[in-house]
Amino acid sequence: MLARTPLFEGLAEAALRAMARQTREHTLEDGAFLPLQGRRTQALYVVVRGSIRLSLVSLGGREFVVAIVGRGEVLGELAQGGRPHPSLVAMAQEPTQALCVPWTALARGEDGAELLRRCNAMLAEREYWLLELLEDLALHPLDARLARLIARLHARSSLHAAMRPHRFSQSALAQMANASRPKVNQHLQVFQRMGAIELVEGAVLVRDGAALARIAGRRG
Repeated sequence: MLARTPLFEGLAEAALRAMARQTREHTLEDGAFLPLQGRRTQALYVVVRGSIRLSLVSLGGREFVVAIVGRGEVLGELAQGGRPHPSLVAMAQEPTQALCVPWTALARGEDGAELLRRCNAMLAEREYWLLELLEDLALHPLDARLARLIARLHARSSLHAAMRPHRFSQSALAQMANASRPKVNQHLQVFQRMGAIELVEGAVLVRDGAALARIAGRRG
């Protein structure tokens, strides 16, 4: 199973077997939580099937989705053995399998340096995604930040299947855009009339990337 995960591609078979002996598997049903909230750990999680939604949740229950972790990606917040933010919640948004790999197992052996490099690259990508979300919230009106969000999801879908726009409910898109679902639906209907997207049974399909880009370029 490790060998089929992009993070571990190309590793020697002996190294994979040694790592597998220290790895624990978590199987999550749709809506189940991964037990990481506020916990300190010396391991990271690698998603091998399905996807996990990372959210910040307030005491009042308001949710802001900060990332979707799909097949081959890591929950990088745990990669350095630190403590996740106490408001951070990880929930499977479909049937999901994740491997819990001890950090010591990753750093050991001749492949350790390469694995660290790959993990750091994934963390850098996650950090850039979060900065883009912050930029959207600070600088763009709702229609522009929703268009920017859909465009980014569409662009990343060739690398990460979990990031395909059609896999997000309107509720999830609203949580990522920090808006109400009725407002998001209203803008999605406008995007559809413009020919930028198509809504098919709740799925968001990008039809005209140029039209979406024009909307995304608007500033408040």
